[in-house]
Amino acid sequence: MRWERFAVSARMAWQRSVFRYTVIALVATVVTVSGWFAWQVFALRSHPEVVIHYSVSLGVDDVRSWPWLFLPIGVWWALTALDLFAAFLYHRHDPHASWALLVLACAFCAPWIMALYSLVHINT
Repeated sequence: MRWERFAVSARMAWQRSVFRYTVIALVATVVTVSGWFAWQVFALRSHPEVVIHYSVSLGVDDVRSWPWLFLPIGVWWALTALDLFAAFLYHRHDPHASWALLVLACAFCAPWIMALYSLVHINT
């Protein structure tokens, strides 16, 4: 893959206003929720350990130091960036696949938001 091919495909995708506004809304949602989560995590710094995973049937499964709470944010950012890269990459050759990848990235925001909210709720 050459950079020029990606740039042409990304430019074609960005010229569609619905695609552009969807990407902007997705990135704004990821940044806003991650910022809120980071703000809540900084309040937990006084505790040496925090709950990383909780299940209804087993209770608390995983307890680690508080910097581990930033792992879910990093994974969410990486998956969203990879998904957006693929959506921009495939737009020229297969616009339907590109839209599917963008919608998939938007749809996966809800589970990530619920998981981050649950981590904050369990630890406070």
